[in-house]
Amino acid sequence: MALSSSSTYAEAIGQLNDNLSYEGSASKTNAYLEAARWLLFNRGNSSADSATSLSFESLESSITKAEAHRRALNRTTRSPFTRARSRS
Repeated sequence: MALSSSSTYAEAIGQLNDNLSYEGSASKTNAYLEAARWLLFNRGNSSADSATSLSFESLESSITKAEAHRRALNRTTRSPFTRARSRS
């Protein structure tokens, strides 16, 4: 689900929770990062805007880890160009 400016806090938390196990999946990693960034950008004045308290420091840390994971996925999923030598 793509989050937008009209998305709610509950939708962003739902997307974050749905993609907590993003290891090995580029699409889940991207969805997790989208939700985490949305929550970080749209945070209120307090970290307890809902019944659940959210630590923005831990959110920033999880974003850093997910970005590193995405970079690692990109390195392993790209096939390197190899040149074949012809034998004459």
